[in-house]
Amino acid sequence: MYSLVFIFMSLSVISAWAADPATMGLHHESELGYIVVGGNAKSQSFSGKQSTSYQFDSDLLKLNGHYLNSKAQNQATRQLEGVAENWSASLRWEHIYIADKFNVFSQAGVRGDRFIGVDFGQSYDLGLKYFWVSSDTVKFFSEAGYQYLKEEFKDNGVVGAPTYREAHFLRLFSQVDYIYTPSIKFGLWVEYLPDMKDEENYRFNFSPYMLAVLSDTYRDWE
Repeated sequence: MYSLVFIFMSLSVISAWAADPATMGLHHESELGYIVVGGNAKSQSFSGKQSTSYQFDSDLLKLNGHYLNSKAQNQATRQLEGVAENWSASLRWEHIYIADKFNVFSQAGVRGDRFIGVDFGQSYDLGLKYFWVSSDTVKFFSEAGYQYLKEEFKDNGVVGAPTYREAHFLRLFSQVDYIYTPSIKFGLWVEYLPDMKDEENYRFNFSPYMLAVLSDTYRDWE
């Protein structure tokens, strides 16, 4: 038995363009990842993310999106088959009440997840954002608010199966970033969403990450 891992391009490749993030104006980040694993258990994964923001006066607009497609080898057929495919996009508005301390926000988003049967989902958020730490090396903030979620399911051919679901969540979110160098950042975010109407229905999400800037173009672009 053996396993050979070959990483062709791993997360993340980031292209950043804009002025200093501390100033107003347009900012953009893109990530592209491609991972191939060979040997007894072959798999491949492709992912892409983008984040664009524009700050004017005391208001901030953000447009985010992501796509993920993963395949793994079926041990019976020895062929690669899809195991994950999902996407999302969101538009967010933040009003800055106290710089680097307190914001309010609203957000609208759409999503799809083929392998859990979500054909099309939409969510709407309202909430508050508080910065615990905002220094040159550490950024730590939390959000609290309300989220409405509606998900439409793919037709699975089962008579009487629900075609959609709705939920009203209390949303609690925290994120911390450690800026090791101007081109390397480590971080972790955690999200907890308990259903306000059904205590047995909740969601818990988290993700540690490391970002490395491999290219930084148009640094002086405005």
